[in-house]
Amino acid sequence: MRLAKLTIASLVFIFLVLTFGTGATPEENRWRQDLIFSYSLDSSRLTLHEPVLLTFTLKNDSRTEVRLNLGSNDVQNFQITIVPPQGGPVRYLRLSPEGLATVGLHRVPPGQEYRRRLILNQWFSFDRIGMYGVEIQLLHPIEMTDGTPVLEPPAFRTHVEILPRDIARLDQVCGTLARQVEDATSYGAALEAALPLGYVEDPAAIPYLQRTLNAGRLVEAPAIDALRRIGSPEAVHVLISALNERQEPNSNTPEMIKAALEIIAHETHDSALRAHIRLALQRANREDTP
Repeated sequence: MRLAKLTIASLVFIFLVLTFGTGATPEENRWRQDLIFSYSLDSSRLTLHEPVLLTFTLKNDSRTEVRLNLGSNDVQNFQITIVPPQGGPVRYLRLSPEGLATVGLHRVPPGQEYRRRLILNQWFSFDRIGMYGVEIQLLHPIEMTDGTPVLEPPAFRTHVEILPRDIARLDQVCGTLARQVEDATSYGAALEAALPLGYVEDPAAIPYLQRTLNAGRLVEAPAIDALRRIGSPEAVHVLISALNERQEPNSNTPEMIKAALEIIAHETHDSALRAHIRLALQRANREDTP
C-alpha cells in the first residue's frame, strides 16, 4: 500500500512538472546552465585534529561578468550546519567579522572560474571521533555586476568521518603544509597552506608552526594564533624564542606574539607557565624601551 501511494505521488509530481514546469523562467534556466557552482571535500575520512578542507568553484560559462559576495574575510556569508556524532544537538553556524576584514566581493569574467578552499574548522572544531553530517550554504545570491541576483547557490550536503588520532598522519599533513609555505612563490600561496596548518590544534603541529613562523613568507599571524590556541609549554617556548629573535624593521610580529602570550597567561591554569610568560614579557618590554 505504501509503495502504491509513493508511486501515485510520484506520478502527480511528474504531471505537475510537465504541465506547469519547474517554476523557473527561461532566463533563470539559462543562468542555471551557464553558472556552475560546486563543492568538493578534500577528504571525507580524516584523523582527529586534521583540518577539514572543502573547495568551492564557480564556473562562469555565460557571456556576462558575474559577482560573488562571500562576506567579510570571504567567509561571513556561509552558513554551516553540523549534525555531530551520537545524535548531539544540530549546530547552525555563521562567522562574525573580527578586527580588520576584507570585503569579500569577487568578479568572475566570462569563460573563467573562481575557486576557493574553506577550512570548516573555522566554524566547528570536529573534536570528537565519529560521523558528522555537514551542510554548507552560501546565503548571498550570485549577482550581475550591477547587483541584480541571477542564481541562488545550491546547498551542499555530505558526511565527514573523524577517525582516532594518528600521529604519523598528522606529521605527514603538517609537513606537507609547512613545505608549501616555505616553497611558496607568492603571499597567497603561502597563506593558503598556513591557514589550514593553523587549524591543526595538536601538539604534533608545533614544530611545523615554528617553521612557518620563521619562513619569512609574511604568514606569521596564523602561526602565532595557532600556537596561542594550543597554549602548551612547548607552544609558549616557540613564541618566546621567536619574540627574542631579531625582527625586520617595522614588523608587527613582536606585538602579535606579546598579545598571544598575554592571552595564554590569562587563560592557563598552570601557575609556573604563567610566571614564565610574565617574566619573558617583562624582559622583552625592557629591551624595547629606549
